[in-house]
Amino acid sequence: MQRLLSRACQGDKPIGHEIICCLLRRLLLASASCEKHSQKSSSSQSLKGSWELRAAQSSMLPLTSYLPGNANILKFTDDTYSISSNGQTVKTGNYTVVEDHSFNALVVPAGQFIHRVDYQDAAHQKVFFQINGDTLTFLSGVFALDSGVKMQYRLVSQ
Repeated sequence: MQRLLSRACQGDKPIGHEIICCLLRRLLLASASCEKHSQKSSSSQSLKGSWELRAAQSSMLPLTSYLPGNANILKFTDDTYSISSNGQTVKTGNYTVVEDHSFNALVVPAGQFIHRVDYQDAAHQKVFFQINGDTLTFLSGVFALDSGVKMQYRLVSQ
């Protein structure tokens, strides 16, 4: 954190850019688990479309909001995804949506966050998601251990 702040103070790169990149990397790294208690989902929780980052929170840091047009896009097709940060593609790959009722990092209403993204090229923590209207929310990690990540996106095109 101190290195990020010193870089921002020296003017190398905007601190917001580094925070976004860090959060996107954490999201990818937290994408799957060694333990598999899930099954492919045939649910209506489709990720298909382009989603723009609107809010991010990592561990005990406060929620950071992002304005429309920020060029931090998460795009899903039927089975592929791409992540763009500030208009530059930083990651692409394959994914599936799986039903998984093991989310227990926060207290949420029953029936929420029962789907997760299984990124085919990652094998770390699980990333659960919930879609409400045009808002996509990802949760991963354990907030009580200061390792939780919350990312919110708004649907910009299908």
